[in-house]
Amino acid sequence: MAGEQVLRAILLSCIPSPALVLSMVRSRRSKRKKTTPLPADGAESSPPPPRARGRWLKRACLVGVALVLLLLGMVWWQERELSRAAQALEQGETRYAMYLVGKFLGRNPSNSRALAIQARGLLELGYPDETIQIFDTIGAASREDMHALARAYMLRGEWSSAERLLVRVLQLTPDEPNTLYELASCQIRLGRFQQALTNAQKFATLPDQAARGQVMIGSIHGDMGNDREAADAFAQVLQEDPQAENVQITPAEFYLRYGRVLLRLGKPAEALEPLKRSVADGPSGTAFTLLGDAASQLGRSEDAALAWREAIKLEPVSFSARTSLANLALLSGDGKGAIEWLEPITGEENLPSRTTYLLQRAYTLLGDAEAADRWREKTAELRREEQHLSMLEEALVSQPGSFWARAVRAHRFANEGNWLQADLLVTQLVEEAPGEPFVIELADGIRRRSGKLPSLMRVPVTRFD
Repeated sequence: MAGEQVLRAILLSCIPSPALVLSMVRSRRSKRKKTTPLPADGAESSPPPPRARGRWLKRACLVGVALVLLLLGMVWWQERELSRAAQALEQGETRYAMYLVGKFLGRNPSNSRALAIQARGLLELGYPDETIQIFDTIGAASREDMHALARAYMLRGEWSSAERLLVRVLQLTPDEPNTLYELASCQIRLGRFQQALTNAQKFATLPDQAARGQVMIGSIHGDMGNDREAADAFAQVLQEDPQAENVQITPAEFYLRYGRVLLRLGKPAEALEPLKRSVADGPSGTAFTLLGDAASQLGRSEDAALAWREAIKLEPVSFSARTSLANLALLSGDGKGAIEWLEPITGEENLPSRTTYLLQRAYTLLGDAEAADRWREKTAELRREEQHLSMLEEALVSQPGSFWARAVRAHRFANEGNWLQADLLVTQLVEEAPGEPFVIELADGIRRRSGKLPSLMRVPVTRFD
């Protein structure tokens, strides 16, 4: 399309207009008048013969045609060079494509098509910042350009910016698998689970995408707390791909997610097999912890303890595994043993109330009233916070677009170090409520790239809209 427009413009600008041709003829006449001897007195001057005028018209047309052909040849050569670079990029020959487009830009540094190809190549080489900078200058005109820019934003964690572009790309090429998948991924990270679910379901119906689509559907349902639907989706994955080898996550991660959902559904016996496969494919502290939980729920305490110890070997600071082992010690009346399991994590942040409650019990069992009271107060404080955060979680799922849901999400992005996305969200919040103290403090912390963010305990849960 762009090449056709360029050719049309060249043709219109280079073909001599009738006025130009007439001007050339008149100019030639004037020259002839200067060099032609004056007629004798009384003789009338005569105009140039028609044959001479015809010759000059033909010459003017030939010059115009020659110019057009020359410019068409130049455009064709340029398009050929850029087409070779674009083709190399599509075939995965990124460095060769960058070499070709670099040579071209050396002669034509402002050519927008060449710059767009260069931007897409930079993205493939892992330079999203440079890709965004180029497209900010020349604009993303084509579907390929918009898709590349969206992917660059995704690499930087700017999910909002990427989502807007991917929606447009999907309008241009409906049912394109990569675009659908990427759009759903952005929406998951923005907490728009229902929209993400719709796109994931559509993705799963495309040829050869059923297993990958069901993994995404199951993960979204898990995030939404729909454990039964999540388990059904994960079971469907194994029907499509029995070894879970051709999906977007590792087999170990897939079986971990499946086993966790089954445990939450109160099905420890069914959870054992996927959790065993998870630790076999890729041992992790989380998988061993859940395997121990399943064994414990089935009354197999020794097997559970072995699994929890393996979890601690892999992840020494494992709240859940250490808390479970401490609980086993308390069940046998061993308060000192319980404290030994918990002592390495007592100074960690985000200690759960379940852990502090066990410390309270252990010190009570040992007769240390002062320490027991200290941990009792800590337990009560943590339970209030956990209840508040649990209510926020429910509101995030049920009202993802509400003001306070976006504020909580901005807070979380900032805690994760994703300052760009946090800044995008908080800027909108400041515009909507410039006088809200929590938002003002949050915006200040984000723009300073500071860890001093206002506590989420200040977010109201009774008026979350």
